[in-house]
Amino acid sequence: MNEKKSLQNASIAVDTGVLIEFLEDSALGRAFYQEVLEKPQFQKFYITVT
Repeated sequence: MNEKKSLQNASIAVDTGVLIEFLEDSALGRAFYQEVLEKPQFQKFYITVT
């Protein structure tokens, strides 16, 4: 059970709109960077296609 919980914390799905905000250096993009990209617990990122 701990292994499954650990794997859930290691990955995150990211919408393309958030990536655009990040690339444009908007307030939302900066918040995404601070809250998600700087966190060491996220090791894998998946981009949604829909």
